Parts: sequence; C-alpha cells; structure tokens
Amino acid sequence: MSIRNYLERLTLLTWKLHKTQWNRKLELLWVLLSPTLLLIIAVVMRVQIDVSPRFNHLYDPIDLDQCWSDLVETLTERDQIRKRANFSHNVYVPQLVIAWAPMEYNLFDKIMELAQADLPKMTFKQYATCEEMIDAMMEESLFSGVCFDGSMTEKSYKFRDDRIDDTVIPHFNYSIIFPSELRDFKDSYLGNNWKTIYKDDPKTSIVRRLNNPHSDGDICYVREGFIKMQKAISENFLKITCKTKFPKLVLRRFPVDGRVQDPLLNYINRGLPLLIVIGYMFPAQILVWQIVQDKHQQMRQLLINMNISNVIHFSAWFCKGLLYNLISTLFLLVAIKVQWNNAHGLLTQTPWYIVLLVLVMYNVASTSFSLMMASFFRNNALAIRVLTIFWLLTYMPFFVLWNNREQAMRVIRYLSYALPNTVVALICEGLIEREVIFDKEWVDQGYSLNYVGHRITVFSGAYIFLFDAIAFSAIGIYMDVWNTGESGGTRKRRIPVPAHSGDFTFQERDDSFMPQSSQTPGIKATKIYEVEPAHRRFKIKIKKLCKRYTANSRGALNSFTWNVYENEVTVLMGHNGCGKTTLLKILAGLLEPTRGLVMVADYNIQTERQEATMQLGLALGDNFLEPDFTVSDQIRFICLVKGASWSTATEEINLFTQRLQLETIKQNKVKSLTAQQRNLLSIACAFAGGSPIILIDDVHCDLDLHTQSLICGLINEEKFRRTIILVSNSTALANHLADRLAIMSNGELKCTGTKPFLRNMYGHGFRLTLVKGKEFDFDELNNLLGKYLPSLTMESNIGHKVTFVLENKYEDKFSDLFDELEEEMQNLDIVSFRLRDTSLDEIFLRFGSEEGDLTPDPATLIEDYKLIAEDPDLDGQVTGHALVAVHLRTLLFMRWVIDKRQIPIQIICLVALLIATACTFSAVLIYGKNYQLKPLSFNLTEFDYIDAFVEILSEDIDVLEMQEFFTELLFWYDGHVKILETEDVTDFYLMQHHDFNKMINFRFMFGASLSGETITVWFNNIPLHAAPFGLNLLHNVVARRYFHEEASIDVSLVPLHFQTAVNTLPQSPLSLGSLMAINLSFILGTMWAGLAISTMLERTFKKQQYLAGVKLHIYALALLSFDILRIVAISFFIIVITIFYTGPSKHDYELYCWLFLLLLMTSLSIVALSYFLYALFKEPNYAFILICLYNLLGIIIFTISVGEEITDMNDIYQPFIQYTFGEIFYKIFYLFDYKWMCRDESLEFVSKELLNCEGIPNCCTHYDYYSKDYGMMFDMIMLCLGIVVPLLLFILQEHFTLMSYGCRGSRTKSSEKRSKYDPNRHRPHVVQNPNFFADESVLNERRRVDSLTEEERAEMTMVCQDLGKRYRRKTILIRIDLCVEKSECIGLMGYNDTGKTTLVKLLVGDTMMSHGKLWIAGYSMEKERTKCYSIMGYCSQIQGFPAKFTPRELMVIHARLHGLTNKASILICEGLAHLLGFFQCYRQLISLCSTGQHRRIGFALAILGDPVFICIDGPPGGIDPNGKRILYSLTAYLQQRGSSFLYTNLSSSDAERMCQRTPVLCDGQLWTIGTQDKRYRPGYLLEVRFKRKINMDITTARNTWDRINQFPVSPHNKFILFMQLKFPEATLHHLEEESVSFMLPSNSTNFSEIFQTIRRDTFELNIEDFYITRNVVSGMHVDLFDRLALRSARPTTTSVL
Repeated sequence: MSIRNYLERLTLLTWKLHKTQWNRKLELLWVLLSPTLLLIIAVVMRVQIDVSPRFNHLYDPIDLDQCWSDLVETLTERDQIRKRANFSHNVYVPQLVIAWAPMEYNLFDKIMELAQADLPKMTFKQYATCEEMIDAMMEESLFSGVCFDGSMTEKSYKFRDDRIDDTVIPHFNYSIIFPSELRDFKDSYLGNNWKTIYKDDPKTSIVRRLNNPHSDGDICYVREGFIKMQKAISENFLKITCKTKFPKLVLRRFPVDGRVQDPLLNYINRGLPLLIVIGYMFPAQILVWQIVQDKHQQMRQLLINMNISNVIHFSAWFCKGLLYNLISTLFLLVAIKVQWNNAHGLLTQTPWYIVLLVLVMYNVASTSFSLMMASFFRNNALAIRVLTIFWLLTYMPFFVLWNNREQAMRVIRYLSYALPNTVVALICEGLIEREVIFDKEWVDQGYSLNYVGHRITVFSGAYIFLFDAIAFSAIGIYMDVWNTGESGGTRKRRIPVPAHSGDFTFQERDDSFMPQSSQTPGIKATKIYEVEPAHRRFKIKIKKLCKRYTANSRGALNSFTWNVYENEVTVLMGHNGCGKTTLLKILAGLLEPTRGLVMVADYNIQTERQEATMQLGLALGDNFLEPDFTVSDQIRFICLVKGASWSTATEEINLFTQRLQLETIKQNKVKSLTAQQRNLLSIACAFAGGSPIILIDDVHCDLDLHTQSLICGLINEEKFRRTIILVSNSTALANHLADRLAIMSNGELKCTGTKPFLRNMYGHGFRLTLVKGKEFDFDELNNLLGKYLPSLTMESNIGHKVTFVLENKYEDKFSDLFDELEEEMQNLDIVSFRLRDTSLDEIFLRFGSEEGDLTPDPATLIEDYKLIAEDPDLDGQVTGHALVAVHLRTLLFMRWVIDKRQIPIQIICLVALLIATACTFSAVLIYGKNYQLKPLSFNLTEFDYIDAFVEILSEDIDVLEMQEFFTELLFWYDGHVKILETEDVTDFYLMQHHDFNKMINFRFMFGASLSGETITVWFNNIPLHAAPFGLNLLHNVVARRYFHEEASIDVSLVPLHFQTAVNTLPQSPLSLGSLMAINLSFILGTMWAGLAISTMLERTFKKQQYLAGVKLHIYALALLSFDILRIVAISFFIIVITIFYTGPSKHDYELYCWLFLLLLMTSLSIVALSYFLYALFKEPNYAFILICLYNLLGIIIFTISVGEEITDMNDIYQPFIQYTFGEIFYKIFYLFDYKWMCRDESLEFVSKELLNCEGIPNCCTHYDYYSKDYGMMFDMIMLCLGIVVPLLLFILQEHFTLMSYGCRGSRTKSSEKRSKYDPNRHRPHVVQNPNFFADESVLNERRRVDSLTEEERAEMTMVCQDLGKRYRRKTILIRIDLCVEKSECIGLMGYNDTGKTTLVKLLVGDTMMSHGKLWIAGYSMEKERTKCYSIMGYCSQIQGFPAKFTPRELMVIHARLHGLTNKASILICEGLAHLLGFFQCYRQLISLCSTGQHRRIGFALAILGDPVFICIDGPPGGIDPNGKRILYSLTAYLQQRGSSFLYTNLSSSDAERMCQRTPVLCDGQLWTIGTQDKRYRPGYLLEVRFKRKINMDITTARNTWDRINQFPVSPHNKFILFMQLKFPEATLHHLEEESVSFMLPSNSTNFSEIFQTIRRDTFELNIEDFYITRNVVSGMHVDLFDRLALRSARPTTTSVL
C-alpha cells in the first residue's frame, strides 16, 4: 500500500471516528473536561491555602560538648524517675555505661582511656568479645558499646606521651553499637529508630526535613551522642597515631535559603499525580469502550477485508484518543498554571512548557496503553472493568517506590518504567520536590542526592513515555492482527487454496447430482439442481464448503456446494440454525471456513479478499451500522469506503433515501431509528456504492407489508444489473422476488432451481384451504369432500384453517365439489375458502425442515408434549411460603450461574487484590516480618555517586594537601567535587553566596571548609545519615595527611535488636492503615461495582422474572444475599492475607473482626450503589463509570487529607463512602498500633512517667475501638446509611419501572370523569390523521368495556379501558379500549411504528401508561399487580436474554420460578425444546443460538407455567414455516387449556388461521376490531402469476384466441383481454410486473367456472400459478390481509377509504 493510499484510508477512518464522537456530545464533554474537573479539588485547596515567606536560616557550628551534657542530664533525670517508680533500666532509661571490646588490645584500651575525657559522666566497661558485650547491653540496658576490629591490629603497642611508637597498619575499623530505638523522642513519636535500612527518610517529607529546626536533623546523631562518640574515638586514634597536631573538626549544617513556603505542597505531593492519573482514566474508559464496541461490530472486519488494515484502525483510534486528550491537557495546563492565590498556582515555579511536555508525553503513552488493553477484549463491559483495574494497579507501584526508595527497590523501579501512571507520578514527585527546594530558575532535576540518583527527570521521563508508547502500540497491533486473522492469526486458518483465481475448477453441472454426504434414504437424500444453459455466467462459486465452530459441535456447513447465477435474485431458505447466516458471513469474508473454496466474481475470498469484498454490498443486520452516525453519514461512509467520491456519495444518499422513503430522517442518528428504519437503512447501504453482488440476511422478518414493498421494489429495479442473494424464511416473499430458490438443511444444500422447476419436480395436486367459523362442523365437511375424493388427505388443521390436498387424478370431480361446497358454506359455517396450486411452503417442508422426511406432524409433537405437560405423576405447582423459598433458591442459583461464567474476571480481581496487598505490605516483603535494622557503614562505598564541595580558606601546604586527599577519596568512589573559590577568606563561601545556597540542599551531600586551624564539616539535613558520613570522610582526609597517605578509618553503626513492641512494620510516608485503605479502595471499589452490575440481568429478562411471579423484595433479597456471600468470601480472603503479613507476633482478633465488618459494609455499600445506578441508567457502562468517579473521589480526598493524627480527618467528606472506609481503616490501625505499643512495659513507663501522658502514643488514654473519642461508631453509622439509602433507592426505582402502576399527570382522573359524563365518548372520533375515522366495531368495543361489571371483568382474560401513552409531546397510543376473552387469540394488526409494541409493553407493565385502566383475569393492574404478573406470559420483539446462560438453564429457572418442581421443570423444558425445534442448541450458550432459535426460546419462556394471558410481540417473525406450524399448533393446544394470546406480528394468512378478531392499529388508535364475521365480503378474488419466460404463441381452435392473437401483446394485456371476454363483470384489482388480480362479483359466476376457465388456458396464458378465493377480506383489513399489497411500491390506502 502506498503512503497516499494509507493516508486516504486513515483520513476516512479518522473522519468516521470523529463524526461519531461529535454526535455523542455529553460523552465528548466528559472526555474533554473530566481531567480538569478532578483537578478542581487541588484548585480549591490552592485558593484556601495561603503561602508564607521563609527567611534565610544560617546554623551555628554544633556544640557537641553541650549536646553531650544535655543528653547525660536528660538520662540522669529519667533514671531518678525510674528509681522513684521502682522500675528497672530499659532502652529509654539506660545505665550510663559505655561498653567496649575486645579488651585484649592495648591500642583500643588507650583510645577508650583518652575518650573518657571527651565523654564525661559515663562509665566505661570492657568485655572480652563483642558478642559478650552485646549480650550485656541487651540484658543490662547499657547506654552504648564500641566494637573494635582487631584483625589488622597488634594486641600490644608501645606508647610514649599518649602517642604510639610502633608501626601501625593504617587501617582503623570500629562499630558503635546503640539500641535500635532512639532515646530522644521529644519532637517525634515514641519508638522512632535509627532507620539504617533506609538512606532517605520514608516517613518524613522533604519539606519537613528541610524545615527541621534541629541542627543535627531528624535522626539525632548529635542529640543521641553518636557523633560525639564517633568524633572522640576517631580523633583519639588520630592523636595516638599522628606525629603532628591536626586541625580541629567542627560540624555544621547546610544553611537553608529563604524562600516562599507553600503548605499546599504538603498535600499535593501525593495528591497531584493521583488527580492527574485518575482524571485521565475516564477518557481512557470511554476510548476503550468505543474501540471494543467497534470491534464487536462486523463493519470493522469488513473494512479490514477492504484493505483498511488493523494498523490503520489502530492509528486512527490513537490519533482520535490522543487529540481529545491533548485538548483536555490544555484545560489541565490552565488549571495548573493559573495563579489562583497571591501569584501562586499549583506548580508555580515549573514552566508551562515543562508541564505541557509531561502531560503530552504521558497522554501518548497512556493512549497507547488504552489501545493495547482494548486489543485483548471483545466485550466492552469487561474491557472497561479490566482497564480500570489495571489503570489503578499501574499506579500502585508508585506507593511502593515512595515508601521504599532505596537500592533494594531498583529492580521494581526499572520495571515500573513500563507503567505510564507510575512514571508520571514519579515525575510529578520530582517537580513538586523542585518546587520545595528551588527558587525561580528551573532545572530538570528534583531531589536527587547520591543514593537516589536514578530518579526520573522530565526529559528522561519523556523518552520513557515514548518507548512505552511504541511497546504498547506494537503489542496492541499484534493482538488486533491476531484476533482478526489479518495475517494468519487464530481466526484465519491456513486452508489450501488454488494458486490463482483461475485455478478454481468445477465439474460439469451433472456433477451436482453427486451426494455431498451420507444420507438416509428418502426424498431429501437426493440433491436435484436445475440445469441451465452453458452460457449462463456464475457470479459466486462455492465448492465443498465446511464450517465448524468448535471441534465437538455439529458442522454449521457440511460440504456445501452451490453456484449463483449473475443478475438474478436468489432466495436462500432453510430452517432456523441450518447455516444460512454463516454462509453469508463466509461469502462476505467475515468468517473463515474450516475448509472449502469460495469464488466471488472470479476472486478467491481467501487469497484475494480485498477484491472480492469490494464486489459485495451487505445488509446483514445492525452490526454493520454505526449507532452514532446519521443516516446520511452511514450511507456516505459506505460509498467512500467503496471508492466513491464525495459528490457521488451525495447522489447515492439522495437516490436511496428517496427510493426507501428515508428523506425525512436523513439527519437522524442511527441509534434513534426504529427497527423498520434501520432495516431500510441496511438495505440502502447494501445497494449504495454500486456493488454488483448484494447479500441480504433476514432483515425483513418484522417489517410490515408496506416496508417490504419498498424493499421489493428496490430489488426488482436493481436485479437486472446486480446479483442478489436474499435469505428469508418467508415463502410469500420468496414467491414474489425469487428468480431462483435454494433450500438448505443442516448445513447442506438440498435443492435449487427456479420456482416452476421446483413445483414441477415436487408439486402434486391442489391445496384447498377453508376458514372455519365458530360453529364449523368438521365431520360434515369431511363427509362432503369424501363423496368426491375417496383418498382425501388433510395437510393441516390448525386454528381456524384446515387444508386438504386435492390430487390431480380427481380433477374431473372438482367442479361438482366446488359447487356443493359453495352451497353448503353457510350450513358448514365456512367463512371463506381458497384454492391454490402447490406452494413453496410444501416444498420447504420437504427439504427445509430440520429432520427432513422424518419430521413428524405437529399434531404428533403436540400429543407427545401433552403426555409430559399433563402427566399426573408430576407434582403440581408449589404455593405459599414454599413458593417463596423456591423463588429464593432459584434466584440464587441464577446468580451462581452468572458468577460461574465470569471466572476470568474474578481471577483478575483476585490477582489485583493480591497485588494491592503486596504493594501495601511491600516493606514486609522486602525487609521481612518483625524486621530488624541492619548495620550501616559510613563508608563512601554505600553511595552510587556523590556530590560534595570543598572550600580552601588558607594557602597553607597542609590545607592544599588535605584538599587533594579530599578530592582523591571522592574520585575513587565516583564522587564529584566542586571546589569553591572564596573571595573573602575571613568568612565561609556559604555565608557569602546566597545563589549557591538555593541549590545546596538539593544537590550536595556534604562539604568541607579547610583551614590550618579548623576543618568545618558541612552536611545536608535532608538525608538521614549525612552527618556521620561527612565526619568520617574528613577523618579519613586528616588521617591521610597527618598519619599515612593510605590510611583509612571505617565507622559503622550497629543497632541492637528492637527491645520494645514497636517497629514491627517498616516505616513509610503513609501509615499501614491509610496505605491499605487506599490500595484496597482502588480494587474493591472497581471490583464490586463491576461484579454487581455484571450479575444483574438485562431488563427484558428481569421482566420475565416478575412475570413468573417473583416479588420485588424476594428479587432484591436474592440479589443482595448472593453478593453478601461473595463479599464474605473476599473479605475473609483479605483478612487471611492481612494475618499472613502482620502475624504471628501481633494478633488482635478484635482488629480482625472490625476489619471484616468494615470490608463487609463498604463492599455492600458499593454493591447497593451499583444496583441503584444500574437501574437508573439504560447503559450499564455509564453506571460503572459513575460509580468509579464516586469511589475515586472519596479515595482522592482521603489520600490528600490523611495525616499522622486522627484529628486530620474531616467528617464533612463522610458522604463519600470510600473516604469513610479509609478513615475507619486508618483509625483501626491507628488504635491497633498504639494499643499494642502501650502493652509494652517500657513504652508504657515512658509515656506515663517520663512524658507525663503528653507524648505519642499516650498510654494514659485507653485506645478502644468503641470509644466515642475516635468517632468510630459515627463512621459505621455513615457506612450503614451508605448501604440502606442506595438500596432503598434501588427498590423504589425497580418498583417504579417494573412493578409500579400509575399514570403520569392527571390524565387518569379526567378520563374517568369523561367516561361518566361525556356523551360523545362513543361517537366516531377523529384521530391524529383527520381523514380516518374509527368504525362501529371500535365504538361497540368501547361500549362493551365501559359496561362491564366487576364479575364480568373477572370472566375476561384482559380488559383495558381508555389506555393511552405519550412520550413527552408525542402521542403513541390514544384511547385504547379492548377486552380479550378466555381462550381467545387476538392478532393485533398494523403497520410498523403504529404502537403495537408499546401497547404490549403497557399490558405487561414494561412501561408506564399515561392514562387508562387495566385488568388481567379480573385483577386490577393498579392494585394487584403481583397477581397480574403471575398469570401473564411475555415474549418481546427483541430478545434480551442473558448471554451467559444456556436455553436449558433459562427455561428450568423460569419454570422453577413458576413454582414447578425440579423434575417437572426439566421434563417440560426438554419437551418444549424438542417441540419447538431448538434442542440442538438447548445446552449451548444463548449467544451461540441463531435469531430464529432466540425467538423460539422466547416463545417457550412465555408459555411456561400455563399463563392465562400471553403476549407475543416477536414471533412468528424470523421462524421458518415448519416452526410456525408447530408454534401455531402449540398456541391452539394452550387455548384449549384456557390460555389467551395476543400476537402483534402475524401475517395476513396466519391471522386468518389463528384469530377470530384482528384489531387494527393506525396512528396509535384502533381503527377496527376486525371480527371474523365482519371482515369478509362476498365475491371472488382471482390472482394470477405469470412465468418469467414467455411461452411461444401457439394456434388454437377456439375463436376466443383469434381476436387476441391478431396482434402481439404482453402476458398481462393478454390476460386482461382474456378476462374481459370470459368474465365481463370482473374488475381489475391489482396489476404488477409478474402478476395481476381481478375481483369478481359473487352473482356473476361461481368458483368452479373460474377454476375450469383458468385451468384450461393456463399454458396459453403463460400462467405459472393462480389463486382463487371465495369471500374476500374487506374494509380496513385490505392492506393488511391482501397478499397483493406486498407487490405495491406504496400501500393501497384507497382500498381502505
């Protein structure tokens, strides 16, 4: 593909995506504004929080002697308090003893002897070994210890004047041993420790460390005495070993530059990245939803076949998603950079272009990540849920890295670079730290000292984002290609194909007679194809095509071989599930065959797919329509895809919208169209673009005759230049349109040929059909027919019609038979009868039925089912409390089935929980349970790299050499030394240059100012251990200058094991409770919302539950009970994980109970909210997104507001359940930790006696979970409200939408008043169309309804009075008055969109009426709705079955809800599956069933439980002729058992068969009731259909032909002249291209004369078949009952008027 072609296709697809997005305006606003809306939280905080200036702070040199004195004084005071309390020494009140070992080295003894002067008021005690000393320290609570390394030291040296005379190895190593606990806890919580496992403080923020007022920082190396001991020991070693005096060493902290201090940064340091990540999650959800929804539509595969590849699709979606994210980024940038408060914004010092760069590159990576996630799914709801979980999971490593910033986490840090959310959080962390440390000038570096030098900068982050985007895109494209089979994926199997298209060899036509598979003997065992002349050209060639969906399933296609002729209409028929749709999808390239070859217009569909697909126009259903396109956009897109120009596409739009009468809705969205309009649009799209081959699936099964006539008119106009394959089970449609007919069964082609050929091959005799009246006598009729036809065969006897086969051998007796039949019509109560030749129905029943020759008669099947349904051994229906228990068990079983089918997402949720808890307890995983501090060596090898500075204050040779040694030491450890040049040597450089001070705390670890008398050791207070590192470095510099050039001094801090009940978990910025609350909230909020919504059934099937008698409170109880069971299991799982991480030393069963209760209640609140929002929104994904927003807002507020104290919590945010959850979680662990700490005797003594109950924790306080001081009970009450309120709202919403009965507005009262006092109520009235008036039958029905008493209504099945419906200003139904008697079947007639489906929904309570009243079997729907529901059955037009169920499960559940026993349910459901012909899919998922099978299943569900009133809105549309016969037979059987039916989709013939009354709806109002005795008029209707090939004119002996054959005429004109001669009083009723019909008065001729006349001249008149009808449908039923209306391009309304 050239670059130009690629760009053209990319532009076209991009136009499609943007066009659909612009048509979803609210969604577009949400995508653009959601990131900014969340950032408003930070903006509000910015407005409320003021900034304050901070002045320069210069620290004086540290007075180590004073600090030591203060320490000793403090410990002495504590010891006095200890004595008064009669308490033993402990780690906080030690003995003032410094121990050292080993004692056998006199050098160490000398050092400690000299150190006694530097460490006054301390007793020194020596031990033989360091192990012995450590044991003594633990047992006796000594102050500290010193362990010398004697490995490089002699045991005895000679000394002179405190200096050594012998040669000493220049390496001196020792360790200072302290308890792990810090003793100075005045300004920190009790139990702080040395934190030697960290080099950066995991708990205290940079701002707090920078602002710490102490000169020695947070770890208190000076205040704890460590620096004093280090300095004393090291310098005394130097005194002993150095020959000359060395300078004095002084410690001094870096100065802190004056700057504006922004308290907001303390809150948004973790909140800002969370706001950004969560904000962009919502556009990602919408994007993934749209992508997966697009993949689910078959249009995508069609576009791929047309060479709009997956790469183009991916690129278009990427550009679309990135564009809208960039627009939202501009809004976000404004919110971040606008100066909201005193010239300060959120990131004041960071330049706008840096923020823009970060957000843009993040959007590039996150958009690629979203597209990659979408490539793994085909279910949009599942995709959104998994994306949300993974989106949040990819942020959690930030907490891990934030809490554990050391080298041990470097692997995790590098792995997290593949997660854009973590990367952007790390970048934001650096930006915020830079805001804290720096002033105006911006550099691309955050807080990056030595050991954390691998932090992400902005520009390195941009490269990481770019690399991530490339990786995600590659994975996404690969998965898309794999899933669609574009390049040999799972979908596209490697099937041997010819080398080129011309290599497709077909045998001669007689080869078609060869059997395709083993067959049972019979009429279907032989395949007979009509032989055509050799010059006829094939447009489609199929050879031995096979398709099997799974290895163990029955083949959908089995060695299917077929040729389709050019420029013909071929109608493909077959039973439901025989493989018709599968065949069309293979022809369209949407499915890969298992094997076989397909040629489309001489192109191989496998090797030349693009060329073959470009030949096709497809009308295969709504999957090829874009819901958010307008009608014009949809047709235009199809034309553009096929290569048409914009102007040509406009012409096509105008042409086909005019032909199909869509001009008025050209600018309407596809999703707003009715089913009829969508079908017409599908047809228009198929013909648009000039495709020579048109494939049309059964899109017309629910269309009225007028709409079908539009489609037929278009097909008849286009068939001379196109090859059209039409799938239909309507024999009437096939009879009218088909040039050629093909019938298939069980995946095999059974016969194909023209209609005359098939009739001649399989037709025999005539069919006499009689319409029975109420007093019809079958025996008398049988006797009458038997007189003339000895071997009479009855073909069917269903409903009001009975059909007999009149064999040709008795044709000479037909005249007498018809004469007597007409004479006896009144006596036999025959309303009408019709004679016809063999029809396509008979041919279909021979070849197209599922069982073939073995298909039993419907009466036999009904008898078999009757044996099951009426079996006395089966227990009856349960009632009362037993029924309630059955309902509860059944509904729980239903939820279990749904849950069982969702194992993958549940596994994902469990893994997410494990990851969340692992991130929460990451410190435990890294450092272990009950961790201990590790020794820390103050050696430069601890750093990856070092930045330091040195300042020379003297030109003395010693100073210069020390500077060289300083630089050399750092050089060997990859350090970087900045040499400061001081202009004024009388003062330090740091005291003169404030610009340098602005970045010193950010960049340098330590430094030195060197002079001949004093060495000043500068250290950074932000790192934890900078002071001893800097001091030890300078000791090494002095040792190398004054002792030995290779001398080294190594000092280590060795903490003892913890001796108190603190620090069982490593420290972190967030407490364990708050961190666990955040991580669990992320997962639980998403998991429970998704699982709760996914287990709630589609609304249509939910209605079926209520119609089965389930009460709303039982439904809600079952729903909640099942979710409680799941919640209990998951909560227990979380508790076990918590015990695993925190145990075994700290078990608190009360804590576990509180956690369990908290998890249970929070999960229930999420579930209850999910119920309510699902009931509120039609689209479940919107409900899920809204729940995510609500939950995440609570988490964000909690994350920002949580601090170190309970007082940081604010109850104003309690309406957010996740905030309440986090607050309670935090409080529980807060109380648990402090309660556990106060159990330790030492800590309790310190808190009560030393701190006088003013420290943290305060052991004078009783830390109780039930204490009112901590507000736990109030929080739990708020959680309870979070459960109860949404649950009540859900029940009210369900009651309002599904269970309630009422009228909106005041229409009901006014209508009641009018019914009593309005004298014009029963007069003819004008409806919305002023030309039409209701006839007398409607008025009579209205009078009848008004006059019914309560007892009479109880005898009726259904009575509706003054029923009406309005949608806003549009009136749908007006004043419907109708009653249905027991065992009556009513066929509601009318064109599409006249209100039939709305009326049915009103009757079953699926929508609320605007006014009127309704009774079912005497029960008022207003007052006794539950009783009404339990005796009703409903089959909707659109079957909303849960895709996760099998038909067996659905039916058994439904039967159980009706109160049937388990055994009876199984037997009856299996019987119905056999009877209705869907047993082959009975145990497979609903989603795998065909449309026809769906409708059979829907009918079966509607009749389960023997309802009194059954409304059928969909069937028999889409069901094959054999299935219809069975369905009608079952209807008649149920009528015998007392059930009444209301059909809305019956054809004219079927309505005659089944219904005594056929009310007609038009413009929302009843026109006529259409009783059987009123809808027929006397007379004859003669319909003649002509052959398409005209017979040669032949001479006859009759004078009648002399006048006709004197000039050439068409078959129509010839027949008209013929009728004028033979029947002068006949009037032309209808004229079509291939047919003509005449009306004959009943007094002008008789039935036998018409038959004999037409039969005699059939061949000469070129007649293919004819119909003769006695008594014709009249009045308002003409358009609906007259089969000729199908052939009209517009409805014959003149007949109605």
